[in-house]
Amino acid sequence: MTKQLLRAATALPALAALSAAAPPKAVSETRYWMSAETVSGLTSGVGGGQAKRLQLQLGSPQTIAAPSAEHLPPATLKAGASLPLTTPRIEKVAGWQADGTRPEAMPKTRMLLYWGCGEKAGPGQPMVLEFGTPAAAKVMASLTPAVAMMNMPNARSSATYGEWPNSEGRTTVPASGSLVGDHLVRGNYSPDIRFSLTAANDFLAPLAPRSSKLPSGAMQIDWASIPNARAYMASVMGAKQDGTMLLWSSSAVKLASMLMPDYLAQGDITRLVASKVLMAPDTTRCAVPSEVVQATEGAALQMTAFGPEANFHSPPGQRAWAAKLRSKSTHMGMLGMSADLGGLDMRGEQPPAQQNGQRPSRKRQLLRGLGSVLGVPR
Repeated sequence: MTKQLLRAATALPALAALSAAAPPKAVSETRYWMSAETVSGLTSGVGGGQAKRLQLQLGSPQTIAAPSAEHLPPATLKAGASLPLTTPRIEKVAGWQADGTRPEAMPKTRMLLYWGCGEKAGPGQPMVLEFGTPAAAKVMASLTPAVAMMNMPNARSSATYGEWPNSEGRTTVPASGSLVGDHLVRGNYSPDIRFSLTAANDFLAPLAPRSSKLPSGAMQIDWASIPNARAYMASVMGAKQDGTMLLWSSSAVKLASMLMPDYLAQGDITRLVASKVLMAPDTTRCAVPSEVVQATEGAALQMTAFGPEANFHSPPGQRAWAAKLRSKSTHMGMLGMSADLGGLDMRGEQPPAQQNGQRPSRKRQLLRGLGSVLGVPR
């Protein structure tokens, strides 16, 4: 894997989002969105363990000179009695062209695209993509899943906007934190927003996929079913020695999984499961074709479990507001490596007690390589 891989991997989703998204529309009611993510594996920041991340976004049609708002969560969240929703400063992002891309965002490189669970790659695979060419954007558009844009509250579509985490709210949600209980959002630019969450809409359980080599050379991925998950998707990204990128997804339909949005509308989840773009919620196994396994070493395995939504609205006769909770569980690891990283983090380091002066293991070397690609400091 190379830095070129990282540049292209991060540029493609941004390009797709910018080309597909319409300018945000002004809203006439106060909107509040909660995005709850359970993270496991290398990107959890806790040595391959589990972390919980919560994003809060409040958008109001009301303009006020000195905005102030907060979310009062249940004690079960264990993140403090009040989460301040700070209004950020809007800064112009320099360097973007009229078509929504950066001059350096799409380096010239090749990608081999594979798709579908199975020990052998299906007919017509791999599809060869050439990035950095005039036709690249059109090709990527044909591989982008047709899903509704989830237009969360933001500073551009709201007269006043507040968010958490921020520079004032430095607390985090511990692994034992829960969303179950009564919630209150209040501020001087929004009506009081009250709702209660049950276990059906709590953080999803962490994903813990395990890989095992099959006699065919394929890699089988197994995972425990996640309660309340509505669908799954797996992908593998790596690079060959010559710099050619490789991307595989569990989708039975040809698409670029890196262009799948972070969250999906509930109707889209149902439709994509029916069309086999996403794996059904009762799926617990998927084989990565032998051609993918043999083509790259030290490839990254990513998985997402898409969760349910909870939607709430203002009672009749009150100022209009709408609140939404969406959830997912994500995992990043190394293909062929156990989800249990034995205390290793993305720097490939072990606790001092485990360091015995021996040469770093192959597992540690692979983790250091992936950590370097993703910009994790040593």
